[in-house]
Amino acid sequence: MGIEYIIINLDKKEFLDFDQLGFGTKIGAMTFGLIPSFMSWLLINPEGYGSNPPDMLGRWAGDRIEIVGDEEMGYERQDEARKEFKDITIATIEAFAAGKPFERILELQPMGLIDKDGKVVLDSQNREAVKQYWKEIDEQENKEMEDYLAKHGVPPDSHPPSQ
Repeated sequence: MGIEYIIINLDKKEFLDFDQLGFGTKIGAMTFGLIPSFMSWLLINPEGYGSNPPDMLGRWAGDRIEIVGDEEMGYERQDEARKEFKDITIATIEAFAAGKPFERILELQPMGLIDKDGKVVLDSQNREAVKQYWKEIDEQENKEMEDYLAKHGVPPDSHPPSQ
């Protein structure tokens, strides 16, 4: 078992609930992996980006944020947040994916979480199909690179390893 968490913004009346996407929502997931990356995206002060920062970047900067568990009083607080606050989980992930293409390619696409249009894939069965799509794209790109290098006389043992 264990405590499951959601992240709430008391000032904007918004919340993040990663459980709906199959992310872990226990303390380990809150402190390691993609969830801290998404949180940082919301919390970073966007100064330096001028008047047009990437979407959602710094949206929660300076706000009162809580990570609320589902034990004792936390259960009631989570229930209240889900009823009265706006869930911005999907919008946050999509904005992060659009604004941080390296992470999108490295982590979100292979998970099947982001489709070719940068939209979050909600259904776990569809996510498997998207995961396969990205795997095939990666294999095709690796094959094209190998063919290109071979065509230009680069010996196969000096090619960078395929992922």
